Amino acid sequence: MLIASVNFKPGTGKTTLSGWLASAMHERHGTPPVIGVDADRSRGWSDWNQMAPFPFPVHPCARPQANILIPELVPAGHDVVVDCPQAEDHADIVMSVLELADVVVVPASPSSFELPRTIDTARFLERARQQLGRELPTVVSLNRVDTDDQKYNWEVREDLTAAGFTVLVTEIPPHRKYKKSWGKPIKARMTHYDRVLTEIRNMKLGAS
Repeated sequence: MLIASVNFKPGTGKTTLSGWLASAMHERHGTPPVIGVDADRSRGWSDWNQMAPFPFPVHPCARPQANILIPELVPAGHDVVVDCPQAEDHADIVMSVLELADVVVVPASPSSFELPRTIDTARFLERARQQLGRELPTVVSLNRVDTDDQKYNWEVREDLTAAGFTVLVTEIPPHRKYKKSWGKPIKARMTHYDRVLTEIRNMKLGAS
């Protein structure tokens, strides 16, 4: 399975999602080995891996030929998590990754600032489906969620659903261990990102 972390804009938590989700995959017994791919030219995941090495390989591959290069980097039978760059500036790289993606995960926070750009992501992915001529199963992972304002969170879910997204049940709160995790070793088992992985693997998707 290849999971692509995608959003139209930067700063939405794509690298955080990639690192935690791949770690959750690695820590599960009996699952295929996992490989991380950093397709972002900012090298956020690669630099994180240098500062606090992950227990699995993280390969840089920020090139429009990612659809050709990733299969060469990944041994048969491995799961893959790809940290994509922002699609607004690097659509060629993202499109190349989408040729291989089994699942697209769109990290987004339920804020009035980010919501319109998440809708832009939906439009971009629809164009990608038409151009590639294939399905792109896509889910939204809500992060930095204010759990004290469930009414607003539900309204955001409705807006995203109206835009054609499936929204994961699991919501990522603004815990320090997530916000401050870049550049540090992490343990993902039994965390919110572990639950996200469960939803993706079981395809138990939808609003709570």
